[in-house]
Amino acid sequence: MTAADERQSPLGDREHNVVSILYSLKGMIESHLELAREGNEQQKENVMRHAEEVLRRVYSQADQALQITKRLGHIMEPKQGMPLKTFHASLNEAWEEVLRMIRREFSLEEVEILSRIPDHFPALQCEKGDFEEILYNLARNAIQAMRGNGKLVIRAQLAFSVKEEAFAAVSLTDTGRGIPGEKLPHLFDPFYTTQDENEGNGLGLYLVKALVARNGGRISVSSFEGCGATFTLEFPLAGHLK
Repeated sequence: MTAADERQSPLGDREHNVVSILYSLKGMIESHLELAREGNEQQKENVMRHAEEVLRRVYSQADQALQITKRLGHIMEPKQGMPLKTFHASLNEAWEEVLRMIRREFSLEEVEILSRIPDHFPALQCEKGDFEEILYNLARNAIQAMRGNGKLVIRAQLAFSVKEEAFAAVSLTDTGRGIPGEKLPHLFDPFYTTQDENEGNGLGLYLVKALVARNGGRISVSSFEGCGATFTLEFPLAGHLK
């Protein structure tokens, strides 16, 4: 088994594909430049109309990319003025909310989702919205990796540090195509993706890593290529704050 470990702490917005936007902008500009190079005097009016259309589309997509960048900055900035004791999340409640979002986005007729979360599992030391973003991105990636057919299992258990302090260990395992070993070290890099161009943008796991770090947690991933992947989250318990 190969593994990568990150000790750094969804976007709910489905439109956060900055890389695709940039490729689209580049393609539109190149297309217009090619048309302009080939145009003659009779075609000049068509070239001007095309230029106006391209500029409108470039403006719209550039504005979209700007809004995405602003939201990224908002998510990444530390939260000020909020006492640590208010950072807590119920795993069961967060997972139910994530499942509602996933079911609105994907057809899950051939995907089996199993929950192995004990009843009354202790609250985690993590801001609720951040934790839902984390679970959403991991679940979304798993569904895409399985291509609409497979099994996704979430498990939660208590573990103990070397100082015998209890913490929550939450894992999401899928039966997808797995991750090649050479890609694991780059998995949390911004704009790095193992998915097809129309599926991934390389921001989801980057954001997950940042949100986990912001809440004092830890994330790791292990995978066999062709045999799925497991992402494991570790957070202190809300009742065990220092």
